[in-house]
Amino acid sequence: MNDVFGAASMAQHLEVEGRSAWRKVRVRVLLPMLILTVLSSLDRVNISFAALQLNPTLGLSAEQYGIAVGIFFVAYLLFQFPSVWLQRCLGTRLWILCIGVSWGVVAAAMALIHTRTGLYAMRFLLGMAEAGLAPGIVYYCSSWLPRAYRAAAITTTMLAIPISVVIGGPLSGWLLSHPNPLQLSGWRWMMLVEGVPTIAMAVLAYWLIANRVEEASWLSAGERRWLGAQLRIESEQFARVADRVDTVRKLITSGLVWQVAAVWFALLLGSNGILFWLPLVLKQFSGRGELAVGIMSVVPWVGLGIGLLANAWHSDRTQERTWHVIGAMLLGALGLASAAAIGAEGLSLALLFVAGCGIGAAQGTFWAIPGNLWSGAVLGTAITTVNLLGNLASLVGPYIIGWVRSHTGSFALPAYGLAACLLLGVWPLLSSRTRINQGETVA
Repeated sequence: MNDVFGAASMAQHLEVEGRSAWRKVRVRVLLPMLILTVLSSLDRVNISFAALQLNPTLGLSAEQYGIAVGIFFVAYLLFQFPSVWLQRCLGTRLWILCIGVSWGVVAAAMALIHTRTGLYAMRFLLGMAEAGLAPGIVYYCSSWLPRAYRAAAITTTMLAIPISVVIGGPLSGWLLSHPNPLQLSGWRWMMLVEGVPTIAMAVLAYWLIANRVEEASWLSAGERRWLGAQLRIESEQFARVADRVDTVRKLITSGLVWQVAAVWFALLLGSNGILFWLPLVLKQFSGRGELAVGIMSVVPWVGLGIGLLANAWHSDRTQERTWHVIGAMLLGALGLASAAAIGAEGLSLALLFVAGCGIGAAQGTFWAIPGNLWSGAVLGTAITTVNLLGNLASLVGPYIIGWVRSHTGSFALPAYGLAACLLLGVWPLLSSRTRINQGETVA
């Protein structure tokens, strides 16, 4: 009898340690990562608001603007593996300091651009500096948290994009339209003001975070033991699977990694189409000023944030992943296609809110899938591979939209195309849903 009570007491104690550890990790690991990701997103996408003044100033066509957006992702893809390799060599703390200071300096220096060539060069440098941030953070969070917590944790960092637009839209509109102390053009002042905070946050994050659970002095000994034990148990479970992916070569040639990447490709096509083109669309159809456009641009991203949180919470509660992503992608496709078909300003914004809910819901739960399929060092490689292949959408999507816009004058045709890609992205999940939900590591 005493043994029974002792075991129950120990289980209760461990549960308390687990809840306490999770609360601390949210503050000391997830919050700094969230803020840095918000700043990176803001520095990356504020070109969409700057374009209201930047395009006329530099004489950019829609196609040339699409190139400026896409060239960021050329560097982002080329330097992603080197950046994650650097994370392994330096540790996450020093790596975050290096890349955060670098991209903050480049983002602020965008205020000095005077030519189209200069714009392309600075966007390339910004992509180089930010390369590896997203997969690096997913890997970092996955190395800290048991699988049951990962969808909510990764979704927390993914809130960065909607937060950056919800804050950055009105802020960018205000900076564009109001005088400034340096008498700069509105878009130059906006770039400068929005680039500097990244440098300060990178320095602060260096002092806040820890590379590994064992190094976290802000966790109690019991909390470190609980987290370490949970992570070791899951690592051993993966190691016992006979067909474990244990080399980069096998991973790259695995059909499963390409299927997962195809889903991410479709999701990024949809979100980036809204992200980089919505301010120009709203300006054309509403004729309103920069501040009003900035405020209206927030609407789909409020939906995206709601979708992220709600779907990830329910997915973690049920421990089901694929149907949560499939249903959300279908909703996103419906919202985009309906908004393009209707065209009325108010109703289209409402439908873009629906599209944002769907795309956000899919993106948040999506990043729990790699943790169900791979583990350890292979997990980091898998995440980077999926993110790299999926981000080809960020490279080609803006250019294609710009080309269609320049040659047809239509924004509706690209919207239909994005909706179709979301529908096609459902198929890889349907064909592999059993393995994903069972957490089977597949070569």
